[in-house]
Amino acid sequence: MPALVDSEPLLSAELDDLTQCTDVAEIEHAYRMLEHEEARLDAEISDSIEGAADVDCRYAQLFDLKHALHDISDQLAPVQSAIDTTAANAGAISGRVRFLDQEQTSLTQALAMIEETALLRHRLVELLAAMRDKNIDLAAALIHKYITTDAPVLDSPFVAFVANAEGGEGEALPPRDIIASATKELVDRVSFTFDAAVESSNTKEISHCFRLFPLLGEDLRGLDLYSDFLCRMIADKSRVTADIHGTSSIYAVRLTRLFEVIAVVIDNHFPIVETHYGPGRMIRVIQRLQMEGTKRAAMVLDFFEDERHIKRRIAQIQQAASHRSKAQAGEDPVSDHDFKDITDILGELVLIERQIAMFSRFMESRAAPEVTALSADPGARDRVFLKPAAILKHLPLAMQGILDTKTAAELDETTGLVIHTPLSLRLSWLTDTYITFESFFVSRSAAKVMLLDDTNSLSGWAEPIIDATESTEAAKNLKSGVAGAFTDTRHQQRSWRKPVGLAVRDQPPLEIAQTSSCVGDMFFVAKTALEHAIATQQPAAVEAISQRVIGVMNSVLLATVEARALGKWNAASSSARASQQSALSSDLAWRLPGVGSTTSANVQSDTAQIGPVAAHQRQILVSVNNLDLA
Repeated sequence: MPALVDSEPLLSAELDDLTQCTDVAEIEHAYRMLEHEEARLDAEISDSIEGAADVDCRYAQLFDLKHALHDISDQLAPVQSAIDTTAANAGAISGRVRFLDQEQTSLTQALAMIEETALLRHRLVELLAAMRDKNIDLAAALIHKYITTDAPVLDSPFVAFVANAEGGEGEALPPRDIIASATKELVDRVSFTFDAAVESSNTKEISHCFRLFPLLGEDLRGLDLYSDFLCRMIADKSRVTADIHGTSSIYAVRLTRLFEVIAVVIDNHFPIVETHYGPGRMIRVIQRLQMEGTKRAAMVLDFFEDERHIKRRIAQIQQAASHRSKAQAGEDPVSDHDFKDITDILGELVLIERQIAMFSRFMESRAAPEVTALSADPGARDRVFLKPAAILKHLPLAMQGILDTKTAAELDETTGLVIHTPLSLRLSWLTDTYITFESFFVSRSAAKVMLLDDTNSLSGWAEPIIDATESTEAAKNLKSGVAGAFTDTRHQQRSWRKPVGLAVRDQPPLEIAQTSSCVGDMFFVAKTALEHAIATQQPAAVEAISQRVIGVMNSVLLATVEARALGKWNAASSSARASQQSALSSDLAWRLPGVGSTTSANVQSDTAQIGPVAAHQRQILVSVNNLDLA
């Protein structure tokens, strides 16, 4: 049997364990535990017996409270009933109050609607009277009120009493139908009046009708009609400029007048459009005027191409280039008279390209602020800009055919102007034509400059050139190889051909020119060509002509002058003439073959023929002319 622990409760030990105790110590221990448990139970029973009276007292009190609660419940029943009745009455009263409030609000709205309906009836009658009396200003103002404001009175059930068009008895028309009918009739009437005013050139009536379109909600129609009127004005003035004669640059003058007319129209009518139609709306007019200007400018350029025989001139230039490259003998395909005509056409080309570039910049400067103003109004850009179909509609079919259908109606994001137009295509053609004409002008002028040069009239080529006023030290420097002594400061005078007094060794001064006429003439040709290229304001033209001028200066001027100088100092006039003809026939070459050779044999030969000082000057000239002009 397991040992029993004193601290272990008796209940935890099983009865079988107690009855199975055989050892005296275990039995005694179990007995002590039973006694201890008995004492504990006796104490608890004694405490319960002693508190029984108190429990009976508390129970009696609870029983008494039960009867008191029944009495209170009986007394509260009428009060509860009264409260329920009052609450029901209060809910009913609150519902009635809310109903009365709603009725009052409805009544107030109904009264206001009735007043507005009465006012609507009065104004509709007034509108119909204005339409009958052709008072379009009053009618437009009345219609504008109901177009710009969301008036619920138009949907009011109280408009049934609004009379018909005469305001008398009969079937009543809905107010919206009355206003829509009056608006349509008034728009047609204003449009007819506007067209009649355009036909009669009544600018006062045109301006009057133009102000009415935005009041009728037809602002885009007003802008389109006004744009057509401005285009008609431009067309009339263009026909007047077409009659201008007596000037060699007639087509450049016509384009200038056309662009000036468009610029004046835009600047003069911009305040009117902005005042009555709002900021940014002028862009639609500018787009329309751009297409009108493009169309008429392209027509002028077509006449320019035909009347100036541009294709025939280009063919002559190409034939002359082929003739020169093959060094063929015979008559030059381009006569002096033809060259004069080409020069005149070249000047007109420059003027035309400059005017087109200036016109493009003007249109961009006027259009960009309008696009910026439209950006403040979401959706206005798509609404105001001309649609692609409308853009192409204003061009003749022949011009539409030369445009790419995918890019023909593309608009610039910054300016809102049409990017690809017939004029932009013609401008590319003008640039290519100008480059062809200008290149030919430079080459032919350079050849003439060298042919008209007065080199053969100069003398003293075999002697060293020393200024009579130079000091003895300068002469010593010249002999010792100082290049600075070779420069005569009077060579910087403005007149390239002014004779100066020179002393050749100890001989009397000679009246000879220090430079040939070809230098100044050649630089004049180069300056003229570059000024033309810059005036066109086309980067491609500037680049092409600059390269052409550099090539001609190197292949014609430097090479020919070098060959002539060496030939003169060698006293070989026949050789100089051969070098001149060779330079003129190969103006596309970069350098003449053999020029600039400074071998020791050549130096010794030159020294023997022309003296040591002149030979040294020849070496200096060769080294200077071999520098790359570019």
